[in-house]
Amino acid sequence: MTEVLSQMKDLGYQILGVRNFVSTDKPRISTRSLVLRHDVDADMRAAARLAIWEQTLGVCSTYLVMLQSPLYNLFSRDSCQTIDAILSAGHELGLHFDVAFNESRSQDLTDIIDSQAQAISDFFSVPVTTFSAHQPTARALDPESYTGSLVSCYTHPIMKRLAYFSDSNREREIEQVVDLAKTQLTEPIECAPGIQLLIHPMWWVYGNREPADVWDRVLLSNLAGAQEQLALTERAFGLPRQVKLTRLHDEGATST
Repeated sequence: MTEVLSQMKDLGYQILGVRNFVSTDKPRISTRSLVLRHDVDADMRAAARLAIWEQTLGVCSTYLVMLQSPLYNLFSRDSCQTIDAILSAGHELGLHFDVAFNESRSQDLTDIIDSQAQAISDFFSVPVTTFSAHQPTARALDPESYTGSLVSCYTHPIMKRLAYFSDSNREREIEQVVDLAKTQLTEPIECAPGIQLLIHPMWWVYGNREPADVWDRVLLSNLAGAQEQLALTERAFGLPRQVKLTRLHDEGATST
């Protein structure tokens, strides 16, 4: 992934986070942008590692974190350490909102999104002006479903001007974004101002592995973080445990 970002720089793209792009979009008339965001679905430690890699490239991006992740507690000691690493590397913080959690409720999405973003902002003492929907539904992609002042990565008018590329489940080769960028260079900048690139950190910090193998590493990463805190704070916890994972219902199930 770092090679792709270097190639984008060589093509003349300015790489920046969502907040920075939206705040400076109007005066930008001669430079195409790669607006880089990371939805942190499941692994805060992977996010911190990616943030440091990007820092070495001189790249700033937006890390969108969840309040309702099934695997990490955003306000735990371990997560706070990773957030500190992300912010120290110069990156932006945003909200990754689990829209399906509220899909069947009548409460206005705007109120929920704004309150979650404010909670992150208050706790970490940083501006949170951006959000993205986790596994977005039709409701989340409806521009009228959110009427607040935050920037929606999917529906904000400025963001919708950008071509969109995602690495979801590694179903697309990340190198294809370079081909997309080269195609844009043949068009007037007002027609092709740039690309929004969504990268999920977990797919890139554990090597070139199959998705199921990555998920094994994600589970173990979260368990390791929880266990380290337990060992430090719970006197009766005792010695560390070794965890083995077995995938059920797979032919020739394997343990990790």
